[in-house]
Amino acid sequence: MRPTRGGRADPSAGIARGVPARAVKNPSSTMLLASQSDVLNARYMTGMTEGLKAMGLSGAEHEVERVALPGWTTGRFTPWTSCGFQGETFSDSPPSVPEGRVLKMSERPIVCSSMGSSGIVYGSCDHALYYYDFVKLRKTALFGKSRGHSEWVTCCSFLGDGRIVSGAMDSKICLWSGTGYVRCQELNGHTGSISQVRASASSDIVVSASYDRTVRIWSVAQSSSAAARRAGPQQLSVLKGHKAPILELAWGSGGELTSGARDGGVLLWDLNAERAKASRAPEDGGGHITAMEHFDWGGSSLLAYGSQDGKVRIWDLRMEAEPGSVVCSVAPHDRGKVGQGSVGGIAYSCCHSYLVTYGADSNVCVLDPRASFGTVHRLQEHKDFIYSMRLAGDKILTGAGDGTLIANDLRTGECLYGLGANNAAVRCIDVSTDGTLLLAAGDDGNAIAWEM
Repeated sequence: MRPTRGGRADPSAGIARGVPARAVKNPSSTMLLASQSDVLNARYMTGMTEGLKAMGLSGAEHEVERVALPGWTTGRFTPWTSCGFQGETFSDSPPSVPEGRVLKMSERPIVCSSMGSSGIVYGSCDHALYYYDFVKLRKTALFGKSRGHSEWVTCCSFLGDGRIVSGAMDSKICLWSGTGYVRCQELNGHTGSISQVRASASSDIVVSASYDRTVRIWSVAQSSSAAARRAGPQQLSVLKGHKAPILELAWGSGGELTSGARDGGVLLWDLNAERAKASRAPEDGGGHITAMEHFDWGGSSLLAYGSQDGKVRIWDLRMEAEPGSVVCSVAPHDRGKVGQGSVGGIAYSCCHSYLVTYGADSNVCVLDPRASFGTVHRLQEHKDFIYSMRLAGDKILTGAGDGTLIANDLRTGECLYGLGANNAAVRCIDVSTDGTLLLAAGDDGNAIAWEM
């Protein structure tokens, strides 16, 4: 039996560490913390906005600029589901080798990841992506003098056909393909740092969001036509309407696309109808939009979004009278002051119908839609800021700034075990498709792999 504190297991007692877990203090000038990216982006956007004003330009109202291309079909606008674990139950027990296996990825922080069918890709502050093949047990760097990014990689995603799409602070989107991902096609059009990229279920559409206040739709279909291959990926639409940098992007199973900005504004884009269907103006004291999640529940398509005020607001996106109407607003992380309880992430468990959030208060909250999204479990094992979360069946996996990873039971809230994942903040948590491999990566540039 693990030692307990306040009736709950204390994960800090006897934590098994693959590498010593400690917070990074006084990092060297060559290893900037990933949390500084928003500050750098903010400075960039301030300068760009002032430049636009000097030229007499300003943010447009809600609109969609669409480029008509052959083969455009609205039915393709459904999101791709990651190759990560989709089962109903995940291991109750800690890994048999708690130290795990250290995978040396980069000398700089790792800030994003995506799980594929036979490997995982990580994006780093050193401008490169790193693909690790689970079969060949080999790392491949996606970078070169004539291909790839020239700034921090901020987001990445596998496509269903095995290609990889990535975005960075250089305003560029890269599409990687070929054996060993040696080919890189650039998707140019954004004028600010890329904050989010998403791929469609059909692998021929990519959606991106940027600090330039636009959402863009791209055709990335693979074609047997030589002319189409030479032309490469094409920009299909530019969605305008935000008046501040876009931080979050959520894509529903019915094709609903929602974006959230740094000023607290939220827009619902109906791609099938090619228009902005609804909007929510920034709320006083709400701060940035910090997390978004689409999910289907009770016959409705719902959007949960969190902000710096610690509140989670729920929209019903299918209400005909007023699309985007707020169903309820709850405050699982509200600490009375903007930023102190900022919502860091939101995830929905399709298997067990719970909404899970984590915040700057170092708490993880399990919300029940059947009880008006009330908090049924408040998990308080972490002693540091939480940076990452992954739902794996009936388990909640969270990583914090001190390098610890903690596993809780989603249904009971019980703390099952804790692991020393990294030397610094845990930014990414992933589980393989079959649930036999757990991975964590973060600010020390390493990934730790555990066999479950």
